[in-house]
Amino acid sequence: MRLHPIKPLLACLLLAVHASYGYALEFKVRVLTADNKPLSDAVIYLESPAEPVSTGGKLAVMDQQNKAFVPHVLAVPVGTLVDFPNTDSVNHYVYSFSEIKKFQFKLFKGDLEKHQTQFDKPGLVTLGCNIHDFMLGYIFVAPNAYVGVSDSAGELNLKVPDKGDFTLAIWHERSNEDLDKLAQKIDTANPPKEIKFRFSKSLKPQRKMTHEGDDY
Repeated sequence: MRLHPIKPLLACLLLAVHASYGYALEFKVRVLTADNKPLSDAVIYLESPAEPVSTGGKLAVMDQQNKAFVPHVLAVPVGTLVDFPNTDSVNHYVYSFSEIKKFQFKLFKGDLEKHQTQFDKPGLVTLGCNIHDFMLGYIFVAPNAYVGVSDSAGELNLKVPDKGDFTLAIWHERSNEDLDKLAQKIDTANPPKEIKFRFSKSLKPQRKMTHEGDDY
């Protein structure tokens, strides 16, 4: 299943086989912009269900801190339960109008009660706050458990099954190219030492994520 809710990114993805385990291959992934700078918050995932997904009862968390969603991008396998605490010093009213999951949570400051929803369909969920309209966050629901998000150094380690052929794909909120062109085939019987995705366009402008001078 090809997930491309937003046109993709101007970046360079370098994928190197890091190690091989009995149950999976592990890859080290680096994501770079067109001018070779590290790119954070890029989602790397296997497109199709490689095997039945089991979330193992794990709970993912999307917090609100300093009038921002933390993390800004959360990537989870389909079927994952996500909790929405509010450790901020102000109230929030979190919502999603995304097709795959619609919900609203009124979260008072310091509210650590359970506010949970299960993400049972793959796709992209865009989060907002009815009180702070500058807040923006994403939950990327992958079709399987093989998914990760690049860190501030543009890197992540990603495990994939050690048998079969798979397609590795990428998503980024500021991408500006066709995601289909970024997808890469992986032959686990003959894994490459490195896969390079080269892009020439610039990223879309970054949206302002804060509002100066407010006290709400």
